[in-house]
Amino acid sequence: MRTLVAILVFAVVASAATYTLQPGDTLGGVARRHGVSTAALASANGIANPHRVYAGQVLTIPAPGSSPAPSRASRHVVAPGETMGAIARRYGVSVATLARANGISNPNRIAAGAVLRLPGSGQWVCPIAGRSRFVDDFGQPRGGGRSHQGIDLLAPRGTPIVAPVAGVVRRHDQRRGGIALYLRGDDGLTYYFAHLDGVAAPDGRVRLGQHIGSVGDTGNARGGPVHLHFEIINQRGSRNPYAELDRACLRA
Repeated sequence: MRTLVAILVFAVVASAATYTLQPGDTLGGVARRHGVSTAALASANGIANPHRVYAGQVLTIPAPGSSPAPSRASRHVVAPGETMGAIARRYGVSVATLARANGISNPNRIAAGAVLRLPGSGQWVCPIAGRSRFVDDFGQPRGGGRSHQGIDLLAPRGTPIVAPVAGVVRRHDQRRGGIALYLRGDDGLTYYFAHLDGVAAPDGRVRLGQHIGSVGDTGNARGGPVHLHFEIINQRGSRNPYAELDRACLRA
């Protein structure tokens, strides 16, 4: 029922500048039909692997003749003697934003060799601003004949949760999920976050990487491992978000 409500509330109506992938569609085929290059179409939608697309995905169609956006690093390895201030200036972000994106409480204490995630470096970022532990547990059996409709990311209580894409967020607390949020993403997908310790953004517009909540164990997770339950919902229902998480998140 929760998934059905989310789909109805966040149903996406394609405009002239978008296209919803149908079963059997390929990125190359869609690009040819719209007179753009596959690289430009992939770049406009933050798609790292053009062969990994799915039915129901809503694509933004760039103007014919568009070139791919210049690539930007998504990670930075801290060099000996390097400071957070210098790294932030290099990539055009604030120290506070860089620290928050990596769960760093003291920006003056970073170690050489540490791998930093760069906020705003792509169109999809990990919903956990720090390191987490997770496996592909999508679809595993749950009580009452249910199956797991997302991925559980284990992280310390209070670890910041951020918006993986820009969009519109609304709070949706309920008995099973506890403190929970829905995010209607600008990418045409809906994101669900459950078992939060608290929220950090009011209902409304949020930007990519914005702090929206914190990891907890509310709802039916009370007394178990502290974690974020994370779902991606398209027009067909919940789908496995493991590929995105595996690509974007830092492992504990």
